Amino acid sequence: MKRIAMIGATDRYNYGDLLFPLIVQKELSQRLGSDYLFCNFSTKKSDLSKYGGLVTESISNIKNKNCDVAIIVGGEVLSSSWKATYYHVQHSKFKLILNKILFKIIGEKRAEIYIKSSFDLPRDQMFPWLIDKHSVGVSKIIYNTVSGTDFSYVQKNISSFHNILEQADYISVRDQKTLYNLNNQIDTTNVRLVPDSAFLMSDLFPIDELESLINDKPEFVQKTVVFQIGKSFAKSNEQEIVKQLQLISNEGWHIVLLPIGYATLHEDSIPLKKIYSLLSPIVKNVDIKYGTIFDIMYTIATSDMFIGTSLHGNITALSYGIPSIALDNRVEKLSEFLKSFGIKGQKFDVDYSDIFQAFKETKQIDKRELIQNSNKLKMTIRKNFDMMAKVILREDKNNPVSSKD
Repeated sequence: MKRIAMIGATDRYNYGDLLFPLIVQKELSQRLGSDYLFCNFSTKKSDLSKYGGLVTESISNIKNKNCDVAIIVGGEVLSSSWKATYYHVQHSKFKLILNKILFKIIGEKRAEIYIKSSFDLPRDQMFPWLIDKHSVGVSKIIYNTVSGTDFSYVQKNISSFHNILEQADYISVRDQKTLYNLNNQIDTTNVRLVPDSAFLMSDLFPIDELESLINDKPEFVQKTVVFQIGKSFAKSNEQEIVKQLQLISNEGWHIVLLPIGYATLHEDSIPLKKIYSLLSPIVKNVDIKYGTIFDIMYTIATSDMFIGTSLHGNITALSYGIPSIALDNRVEKLSEFLKSFGIKGQKFDVDYSDIFQAFKETKQIDKRELIQNSNKLKMTIRKNFDMMAKVILREDKNNPVSSKD
């Protein structure tokens, strides 16, 4: 039996990251059959199965598992820095602050050496998620609907970036900005522009199946808007958010505050708890909901609108044909994705003071158009998985598969 190493940021509780390997495994299993065993790897060993994720092993163990193929399963991985990757897996705020001070004192290069050693990864691994064939012992490397909207870290290590991406047997990216960034660094003739593979979730996890996976089934008796925001974006905006959500509530809509990013530096629950404490005394129809990735998916899929800074919150809504509003022009990966694959009238880069106005306009969107767009994007994603399977099954390593096949 051949082994496929799925590699991603799946060692921290972040909704989109935990979804990627589930979708990759489901889709490729249908195409490859039972001859392939899928193994899940990240920067460290972890078990997030209680949240719906897969157990991970350290990337350093890939070679010991004799994997034939490595697949980077998705996400904003092309431009990830070591420091950001390390911060996301810290659970102690004290340790996080201490490390930030330490890294400032010892400098970036020494900080990277320290981080790699703490992850038990080779010193010559220049990027957290870009994999060298020889170091992990695989014959093929595939990048699945990955992203890199900010290449500032890449520019500091451009030679290494170029050399390692040139090893890839197949690359698909999820937005035009990433394609543009790559085009300045490598030959992108065979790089495909493909929507984020998480868009398939409504087919792979239909509502009736989700009901068997969730902890508790929410009962929405009114039209419901699901609201989410990341900690860094909420800062100093809470009062305005409460004002805007109160206006929505006054229209007779139920408000559900939903944390999606739980990893360090995302920490949606922190601002949402504060918003709940400010909003609940002045409106009756507001709840805050926690749960697994399937609880998150079900809550959005059965709502009437999603508003938030989360890329995969917006993708979940659009996949299930639910109107969504993307907040804050600082969330570049979200803006770029919607520029590439959103529908006409899709609201993104919305300022907090404009939430209610965007809500009124988004109510007018024809859901049939959302579903039509979702189905079109899913066809493109399935073709991408067809190509990935073709690359995996290909015997001749010196005959790259054209993206036009």
